[in-house]
Amino acid sequence: MPGRHQHIALVPQWDFLNVIADASRREPSYELIMRAEVTDLLWDGHRIGGVSYRQDGQDHQFGG
Repeated sequence: MPGRHQHIALVPQWDFLNVIADASRREPSYELIMRAEVTDLLWDGHRIGGVSYRQDGQDHQFGG
């Protein structure tokens, strides 16, 4: 492997996602929506400005 650090770390996905979720709770401008399925992207010109999602059988939008 090229580069200074010649190793790979393998971490179970659920552990990695828990670390990200815990870190996100300390950010005031970040909102983590759990147990939801993204159903569409909300476009703002040429960039994504939000998402449509379904949670507990209800449709919602975030951003946009």
